[in-house]
Amino acid sequence: MYCVGRQNWQKIYGVDGFSFYHYRFKDDHKVLYKPAELLLENKDIDIEYHFTWANHDWIKKIKNESKSEKTLLVDYGGKQQWKTHYDYLSQFFHDERYSKVNGKPLFIIYHYQDVREKAKGMLRYWDELAVQDGFPGLCFVAMDSNRTKESRKEIFSDPMVSYSLDFVPGRVRDELRKKDWIRVGKGGIIARHDNPAKFQECLEKILEHSLVEGQEYVYLTAWNEWGETNRLEPDSIYGYGWLKAVREARKKVGV
Repeated sequence: MYCVGRQNWQKIYGVDGFSFYHYRFKDDHKVLYKPAELLLENKDIDIEYHFTWANHDWIKKIKNESKSEKTLLVDYGGKQQWKTHYDYLSQFFHDERYSKVNGKPLFIIYHYQDVREKAKGMLRYWDELAVQDGFPGLCFVAMDSNRTKESRKEIFSDPMVSYSLDFVPGRVRDELRKKDWIRVGKGGIIARHDNPAKFQECLEKILEHSLVEGQEYVYLTAWNEWGETNRLEPDSIYGYGWLKAVREARKKVGV
């Protein structure tokens, strides 16, 4: 069980590790990087972790209007920028707490197709740098928001990709929203009557389904995305209820 977040009660409540969202924009501009860097500096914090590269532009939605504006742009640059980016990640890859698959640092890419189209050769170059860095390579995971046979076939046609990760919230959202849907205003989607009991029931079904499919990991979104109401972190309403639901769901399913 992995959680997109940045805290440490996992040993008690059944969260095995954390996937930090990683952001890098044009001209090697970083944002929201301090929590991961602080974790790297504090070796006594006993958690497993890795990165999910959220390689998308940041867009500012204008309230009650359908238009928006881009505030931070993703620009992969060329080979020098690719190396600069890898060199930054390398310090984390060498951390013994960083997740590895057969010795390869695990790295999830949110918009894999975007990298494939706009930065051809980057993943292979990173893999070569990883070998020079003392690793057997990198374990790339492509996020799959479409969850169709066609998207899965496209992902695994690339020899650089080892796994795909279904992004279920995106699929559900797209099925519910209208064409002119935006995050704010009258077009927003609100999930009502959520509570730890319902969450536990759904999580049990997800875990059971994952066992049937032989999947190794289940990711939860998220530890503390309060702005999008995705959180496991204790709150003033349910206390540790969300985390207790994770623990009880795992006990009931036996994982």
